[in-house]
Amino acid sequence: MARLWTSAVLLAVVLPACTADARADMLDRLLGPWTLSEPYAGAGFSHVHHTGYASGGLSSTEQWKEAAKAFAGFRFSEAFSGEIAYHALGSVAADGPGSANALSTLRSQAVAVSLIAKQPLSDLPWTAGTFLEDARLYARAGAAFRWTRQTYPGAAPLRDSGPAFVLGFGFEQDFGDRAFLRAEYEYIGKSGLDRTVDVQNTPVSVSLGIRF
Repeated sequence: MARLWTSAVLLAVVLPACTADARADMLDRLLGPWTLSEPYAGAGFSHVHHTGYASGGLSSTEQWKEAAKAFAGFRFSEAFSGEIAYHALGSVAADGPGSANALSTLRSQAVAVSLIAKQPLSDLPWTAGTFLEDARLYARAGAAFRWTRQTYPGAAPLRDSGPAFVLGFGFEQDFGDRAFLRAEYEYIGKSGLDRTVDVQNTPVSVSLGIRF
């Protein structure tokens, strides 16, 4: 399912602008065999949107917060990579129960595993001779596990954890043979086995990585 979704996104975005030969090359990459090669790792900073509330209570939040991200992965083929990432999603203040001025603090972190489909921009004729020859677009789909803790003044904290899905798309630019820069938008859906703390996160990140 992840391979189908990520491939469909790239085909919809890039395919109409490609020449016939480039379209054939793109399909060959997407359908090519998989092997495990080219490990890589990286880290960066995120601007994370928090949307959450405590079920049955007054606590809610709609805020952006600076946070961090680290990732590592392997290349499966010219078009696909597998990746694991840790998201330190940060903590935000939220309106809490009790008095109108009471505040709670909501803190989240997540681990995500996803499949990434990549499309080199060199397939587009207008990128010839520019820095975009070493750039690519990509889409990701996968699963995450998130831990959330919400503390209230004078009350016991609420904790919840559970699985969620993760979707994303981004831009990747190579610098030399090994280093690369990423700019990415991701969405980590609602999670929680008990749904005592109902939260979703949208990280917008800039990261640096290196291939080994």
